[in-house]
Amino acid sequence: MLNRPIAFPVIRPERDAPSTLTLARSLEGMRKEAIVITPKSAWSLLSDEGPALGGDDLAPFPLGYFAGGLAASLLDALTRLNKGGIDLSGVELMVETPYHLEGSYAKGTIRGSAMAPSITVRAPEADRAALRMLLHDALFASPAFAFVRAALANRFALSRNGTRMAIPHSIPLDPRPSPLPHFDAAPLPGAAAAASVVEKVSGDLPYTVKGSGILDTVKRAVLVEAQARIAEKGIVEAVVRLTSPQGSRFRLRAELGGETRAPSPEAYVAAGLAFCFMTQLGRYAHTTKTSLTSAVLHQETRVKAAEPAKGTPAAADPVLTWAFLESGASDPEILQMLKAAERTCFLHALCAATLRPRLAIR
Repeated sequence: MLNRPIAFPVIRPERDAPSTLTLARSLEGMRKEAIVITPKSAWSLLSDEGPALGGDDLAPFPLGYFAGGLAASLLDALTRLNKGGIDLSGVELMVETPYHLEGSYAKGTIRGSAMAPSITVRAPEADRAALRMLLHDALFASPAFAFVRAALANRFALSRNGTRMAIPHSIPLDPRPSPLPHFDAAPLPGAAAAASVVEKVSGDLPYTVKGSGILDTVKRAVLVEAQARIAEKGIVEAVVRLTSPQGSRFRLRAELGGETRAPSPEAYVAAGLAFCFMTQLGRYAHTTKTSLTSAVLHQETRVKAAEPAKGTPAAADPVLTWAFLESGASDPEILQMLKAAERTCFLHALCAATLRPRLAIR
């Protein structure tokens, strides 16, 4: 059981940068915590994995946060751009994101990949031709889908036991301090009321024995589903789950425009990116028996808003990640761990690809 809500707002540190800052750290087992700091707010979020990966299934899995953010961001853009009076009453949107993992950890051939998302919109009262045009516009305006559309050359920095390490064949990033002090951030008054912002809604998992789910040679397909709807004015509700392998359902509430009642869709996307990378660090360490006492990340993401009048879509900058690891491993082992985590992280693979979502209207 958790002794805190999965999500709650914290006092936002002073920060003028327009980017979203995600500070993440490893906790017990497969659990992780992130503080996502946007220009408007700061939220503390928890993530876990299901039994298939040795987790306790107590909080949303990393890919669920990302898929929920995608769905909420697209639904926001769809309703915001609807200037033509299309009837979107009862509109529901589903985003399915498929991934694949194959290879050997020991041989260094393990790779994660992402395939094009499938998007299904249900709007019974809408004109289909007009809705399809609106959906295309919304895809280009969605800040979250900027990470899907264009290939990004994400960049990394590495510190081990407080000492910065050079990463061969990479452009160095300017130093950042360890984020650990930020995890003492005080909750905002009334944070306890945020208990329903992110919550588990079902957990009928087909597993009877908890296992690691981590093998040396892997060939695995993963499919994530997010279903989003307008829950109330300014709030989108997304229910996320793993459909392959089957997993629990979690409900995420995202606030559109403001961020006092819930995180923004883009905050969930940023959290998913950091959590997924941290999962891969832990999986590699576990599989190869490489020392890893703790992992802390400082991640910066930035999206430039769309300019419809100029025909310019929303555009994402490369994701910047500073990894702070505590480990007794050698330099080559630590560098290999970082390299393997980048190669097996589904969401960094998604960022590196150019994907064209498939659209359906029902």
